[in-house]
Amino acid sequence: MIDARADMIRELLGGDATASPASACVLRLLDCEYQARRRQALLSDEPPTTRARALREIAACFGTRNLDLEALALLHLRYASPVQLSAREIADHLGIDARTLRRRQRRGYLLLARRLAPAAPDDPPNRAASPLGGLPRFTGALVGREAALDRLGEQLRRHRALVITGPAGVGKTRLAVEWASRQVDSLRDGIWFVPLRHLDDPALLAQAVARVISADPFAGIDRGRWQAALSDREGLLLLDRCEAIDGACAELVAELLQGCPGMRVLLTSRCRSPEAAAPRLDLEPLATPPLEIDAPQLLASFSGVRLFVDQVIRERPGFTLDATTGPQVAELVRRLGGLPLAIERAADRAAVLPLERVTRDPTSCMALEGPRAASPASMGSVAASLDALLPEDRRLLDRLAVFAGSFDLDAVRSICGGLAVDPASTDCAAPGCHVLERLARLDQLGLIQARREAGRRRLHLVEILHACAEDRLERSGEAEDLRRRHAEHYAELAETADRGMSGPEGPTWTTRLTLEHDNLLAALRWSQRQDPRLALRIAGRLGRFWRIGGCPSLGRRELEAALAGAEPLILEPGLHAMALTAAGDLARQQGDLEPARRHFEAAVALARRAGDRPALAAALRGLGRAATVQSRSDEACQHLQESLDLGRSLEGPWDAAATLEDLGCLALQLGHPVRAIELLQRAVAGFTRAADPRAQANARAALARALAASGRWQPAGEQLRLALAETRRLGDRHGIARCQLGRARVELGLGRIDRAWPCLREALAIIDDARDRRRAIEWLELAARLRFADGDLELAARALGAAERLAQDPPIHPPADDRAARQALAASLSLRLGPIRLTQLQRADRPSAWQHVADACLA
Repeated sequence: MIDARADMIRELLGGDATASPASACVLRLLDCEYQARRRQALLSDEPPTTRARALREIAACFGTRNLDLEALALLHLRYASPVQLSAREIADHLGIDARTLRRRQRRGYLLLARRLAPAAPDDPPNRAASPLGGLPRFTGALVGREAALDRLGEQLRRHRALVITGPAGVGKTRLAVEWASRQVDSLRDGIWFVPLRHLDDPALLAQAVARVISADPFAGIDRGRWQAALSDREGLLLLDRCEAIDGACAELVAELLQGCPGMRVLLTSRCRSPEAAAPRLDLEPLATPPLEIDAPQLLASFSGVRLFVDQVIRERPGFTLDATTGPQVAELVRRLGGLPLAIERAADRAAVLPLERVTRDPTSCMALEGPRAASPASMGSVAASLDALLPEDRRLLDRLAVFAGSFDLDAVRSICGGLAVDPASTDCAAPGCHVLERLARLDQLGLIQARREAGRRRLHLVEILHACAEDRLERSGEAEDLRRRHAEHYAELAETADRGMSGPEGPTWTTRLTLEHDNLLAALRWSQRQDPRLALRIAGRLGRFWRIGGCPSLGRRELEAALAGAEPLILEPGLHAMALTAAGDLARQQGDLEPARRHFEAAVALARRAGDRPALAAALRGLGRAATVQSRSDEACQHLQESLDLGRSLEGPWDAAATLEDLGCLALQLGHPVRAIELLQRAVAGFTRAADPRAQANARAALARALAASGRWQPAGEQLRLALAETRRLGDRHGIARCQLGRARVELGLGRIDRAWPCLREALAIIDDARDRRRAIEWLELAARLRFADGDLELAARALGAAERLAQDPPIHPPADDRAARQALAASLSLRLGPIRLTQLQRADRPSAWQHVADACLA
């Protein structure tokens, strides 16, 4: 039988196989099934399915489904087995298509040729280049891993063994192979690479290692024999993909380190298991650019972008990052989570498809097999990690797709706990039961990423994995139930945070809402479609956060959408009034006074009908503020006085202090700075008693404005210094802009022009982002006065004209002292430039182009 197979080898290769020193090894390889436990199954008349199953078991004995060896077994079944199988039978019963079968057979021919070629006489034995123990070959340079390579080398020098861990596709094998290939010259006896991707039986580990160490595919499993052979060797053993047999690998490494002092061991694993074989090096994804960076020269400094560009250039040499491709590449790399495997697959597609199409559908990169290496032993994919999960772990991973952005453990317990593992089952665990254990297993496998944000531990799924989990969640039938639980959880969070932001914990709650903003928006938008009342609960409580966080445009859009969906329904009047007041505050902040006024009036009516005194006090206060800016002094005084009376009757000093602040601003608007100072000092004291640092800082800024109006520059500057320090600590962007405008006013009053411009520069960035028309008018008037002081009369005229046009539709009236300063500046410019030239300059710019005028003032 062996001689007959030797004749078959000669015929296939067109040469004399027996002349090769390696022919005996090849013949033993082709005769392997006769030495296996399934010999009778292969030679009997049993159905092909049984024979195919036997083939899989035999292939597993070769080294855990090594594709090269499996290809040789396929060749034998096709041509040399006494019970020959057709190509179609082999393909059907192995679960592969005909093209894959042909590819594996071609691989078998090539492997036969390589095995039959005589070895070079000067080749040292058991080197890394040996056919079975060789390192896989990768194309392209390693990008963004220089620091990781340094850490890897340092750790191996200190410990002799190291485990590289990280999620699927992060490049663990690539990093290990790169480091190992750089050490070939320093390792006397070479490097042995042992792929363990498909090995799930710890009993087969010793056999897999023995085959590589001895370069013999039929090496025995006597661990003592090959360990003795390594006892005097100096080399590196690289065990790739150990996650399925961590415990066995730990035992093997311990024995090697004890009995083989010249050996080092490097392992890769997706699992951060407590049974780790050695110290651990956690490999993070490549760096991805944040949303605010879109300049091509800055994008190229991020390793994730560099990898993508390098891979695309290999196929499309003319590809460059520019104003069009740069943002698309940055978005794609962000959505792929910085995973090198996914980025390389996306780059392969971008080499032949339009970049826009690849960016629209990045999840297709998950389906492709792993890194581009010459050896199939290094193949892997992100999706493979999901197939290895236990059913309950996979279900939890699917449920995590309900989150948008990052999330914390409390949210996972509240939303994903208390649901059955099987959707058809009614046996639900208690909320949070076993969830943390399952979450820990997902973390060990690298399927979720943990990091600290603003001092809090947060978890998240990279988008490419999130999309896959979300698709399975939709098919599971429990998506809507989870989304409702998600929305209710974040509605409760928004309510708690809104109450907490009015006290000493305000900064903490502001930071918390910033971290949870993506989830809050997701909950709000689902509620707008499914539960309008829940949408009002969330949006109404987020109004304060949107106002102080510097994103009133987004807040107005979401609040108005929630209010529009709630109008046909009969909801709680107090809840509706709260949301209307929040929408009015955001509109007033942006200078849209008529929409703000309508919202406040509707809120007052609903709050009166509901008898909700806190909601009524807030709505009256907002209506009085809008009337103040519109110079409706009698109406503003009436509304604010009623709000003050209500605030005094409520528990706590906060509402009364807020109305005192508004009355002080009204007195300043009417030209009574002394009365304004008295009211604002009382407001500062009230907010101090209420322990609300944010409101106290804003009241100090208003007090400084009144002090400046009375010419008391030094006390005004001290109040602004305290207010600015507090608003920076709180992250109150609106408050920072207000304080910086006040500082510019004080510096102008003191004649320190150079100190005023940096204040205006910082304030402009915030005002522009928030589309705050009132602050923009104030900014332009201050810039005009500063430019006049610098002697740039024409630019001062343009800035003054832009401020006047911006204040016209709808009209916004500045305080009395600002009106007097504006008139004095216009008169001085008219005298110096002439009335005609002044009019020409004031009309030179469109009303919407005030930002261009502001940029010119800062240039």
